[in-house]
Amino acid sequence: MLFASKKSIPPNNYILSIGHLDYRTDVGGVEKVIGEHSEMFLKRNVSYVYICPFNHDGGQYKLYVDNVYKGTFSVESICGLLKSWNDYIHILACHIHHIMFWKRKNLLFLCASIKTQYTFFLHDYYMICESCNLLKNDLLFCGADLPNKKKCDGCKYFDGYFQRKEWLSKLFKICSEKELRFVSPSDYVKRIWKQAYPMYDTNTVVMEHLTFLGSKKIRDYNHTTIKVAFLGSQYEIKGWKEYVELYKEFSDDTRFEFYHLGLPKKDEYGIINIPVSFQQGMKNAMVAAIEENEIDIAIIYTKCPETYNFTCYEAYMGGAFIITGLESGNVTDMVKKYHCGYVVENKQCLIDVFGNCDLKTMISSYKNSSYSVVPQSSFSNTAIANNLSLLEYGSINTKKKKVVTQSSMGLIFDTKKMIKKILRISK
Repeated sequence: MLFASKKSIPPNNYILSIGHLDYRTDVGGVEKVIGEHSEMFLKRNVSYVYICPFNHDGGQYKLYVDNVYKGTFSVESICGLLKSWNDYIHILACHIHHIMFWKRKNLLFLCASIKTQYTFFLHDYYMICESCNLLKNDLLFCGADLPNKKKCDGCKYFDGYFQRKEWLSKLFKICSEKELRFVSPSDYVKRIWKQAYPMYDTNTVVMEHLTFLGSKKIRDYNHTTIKVAFLGSQYEIKGWKEYVELYKEFSDDTRFEFYHLGLPKKDEYGIINIPVSFQQGMKNAMVAAIEENEIDIAIIYTKCPETYNFTCYEAYMGGAFIITGLESGNVTDMVKKYHCGYVVENKQCLIDVFGNCDLKTMISSYKNSSYSVVPQSSFSNTAIANNLSLLEYGSINTKKKKVVTQSSMGLIFDTKKMIKKILRISK
């Protein structure tokens, strides 16, 4: 397939966005934010050009222009294409959301070819360690400081760390030629980032994902049992295993009812599942499900320090009393800030709270306190789009190409999309 550059030109000056997964087909938190950013900029007549690896091997990259797939190409071809647009439109900034699955030499080439303002979004801890959740061998939180031999001895992620550190130093140096900044979703992440990279403290700003609007009083329920819920996907890293153990310990205790709010994967435990849809137009579905099912307690016992965690804010807005762990990152911070829950030290303490504490009194005290007024609604924080300078044009320095040849990987991807479209039409 030949990809003619003139036909691909966005109508307006554009943001170049870089990620690790396809935000049009994947449903992770990073992709959710990228999709929201795309809509924000398009509403401000700023086009959105997105690049991500075709697969986990890297080397070939998907290109989207204003949410429309344009093909899969080499980085050199993409840079040549962007340069061919210079007579028509300008790049305003480059937003780097994630660099996982990128070939290191390709990312260096891209950033060396494009001189503009660079913003790195700290969605997780991948730029500190390849273990993006800072879990040693995916098991235990290993601390916020940069990897080192003493801390990381025996960890599978420590192999090749020093080469990776050198690569990141080169990347940050290239990106800092014009302007470099980092955006953290919470104060907690900024503290972690500052500990690992103190030289970038003044370059780092906190920009939370949600902005709250209005206020409402938490409802008090009349049911006799305490309704306990796990929210979201049944991932072990999110504490699903601990929640199942809690259920097994107290499944015969008539004081409690146990729920799972989200799409079910396992139903053999007897936990009551309430399906929750996050499709377009249902962004407040979790808040509504918490209120409609009169959930008293939300268990958010994550094994990794959360950078933000939308679920904890949904639990807060839904009026649920949150029980979390000491090392749950921003969830712990958020519970302490809004006085909307209880922090346990470890898994045994979680079980002890249910066995020994008067949870009804704890919940009642919260609902009758001055902290029981919660936000009425929330919307995506638009600060990243509001603060964009429309006059700071970047430059692209690479060999100009009028026509770009799409890779065989891109042709395969196009064929798959075409088949899916045919199947949809035929139904």
